[in-house]
Amino acid sequence: MISKLSKLFIVFTLLITSASAAHAAPPVAGASCSKAGATNIYLGKKFTCLKVGGKLKWSKGVAISTAKSAYSNLSKSEADVYSKLDLQIAQLAKSTSVDLSDEIRLVTQDAKHERNKPNQLGASVALDLIKLIDPTATGFTIYTWSSVDWIKNLMKDECPNLVEQLDLNSGGNAGCGKLFVTNLNGYHNKIGSEDASWMEAAHETFHIYQTRAASDVQTNYFDWWKEIPSWYREGSATVFGSLVRSIISKQTLNYGTLNNIERSPWRNIECKKAWQLWQERTEAMGHSLTGMCEYGLGRKMSDFLAANYGGYQSFIKVHQEIGRGMKFEQAFEKVHGISLKSYFGQMEAYLKDLGW
Repeated sequence: MISKLSKLFIVFTLLITSASAAHAAPPVAGASCSKAGATNIYLGKKFTCLKVGGKLKWSKGVAISTAKSAYSNLSKSEADVYSKLDLQIAQLAKSTSVDLSDEIRLVTQDAKHERNKPNQLGASVALDLIKLIDPTATGFTIYTWSSVDWIKNLMKDECPNLVEQLDLNSGGNAGCGKLFVTNLNGYHNKIGSEDASWMEAAHETFHIYQTRAASDVQTNYFDWWKEIPSWYREGSATVFGSLVRSIISKQTLNYGTLNNIERSPWRNIECKKAWQLWQERTEAMGHSLTGMCEYGLGRKMSDFLAANYGGYQSFIKVHQEIGRGMKFEQAFEKVHGISLKSYFGQMEAYLKDLGW
């Protein structure tokens, strides 16, 4: 969520749904395929459909060179992560429509405001990506506002838990399983360019579906939130938001350009305490303990995961396992295929290479 969090409430909640495979499964070496010579790029590797012993099978994935001039000013490891994510974006764009969805409804204080449509578009493309995981996913309502009194008056009935979250400094907030609200005078809608609105809308949309995956809004929607560390919750939503941002821009904005608009703290001087706490504890912690590092450092941590250990889909799958009763550390290892301890070891080396 791109705003301050309540100590007592988590507000972005929706009905649980189960992910199902409505789209083709990712290529796996030795698995059957349908057309000789067809290729598929997945997680930085190129798979080719070959005829083997009279049967069509996917070849072993061959790593694609990720050297890109766009990232020549970055360290090799950071350029590698961003390039892998760019490859994922190229694949996702083939299955995504960059159009407004009828399932995304708008209620606005200013019908003529230029950021209404960008918010709807960001949420629409985000919903398209969510449906690649869960085709039963349904839409929701966006409220765009500029007056605190106006939005609080609406939320008293629509989403009471959200009321205390809202003030002049609010950005985007997802809540009550059926909506998100966004401040038209907030940074992403007023100071940031149009793509910042796309990203914030997608970020909030992801929070809605994190909750769908992890909880039953009627009985335990607070339970999942406390089980998942803030770096994972917020970092994964920002990764997802940036994927949507690049897709809408038709990849004129590559993944690495997120550095131009994501300015939350991530370096050691600011986030040493948060980094240590996250290695010691997996439960959710508020801003007072982590100093907003869940947004900046959490995003770097989630970049690395999405690039190397399962893409954005894996984040939702971890939430699904939490919803089934699994603890975060076990769900993390099951889905990402690496233990949390080993991941932190790899991540520390990655951060050092970034000069943190």
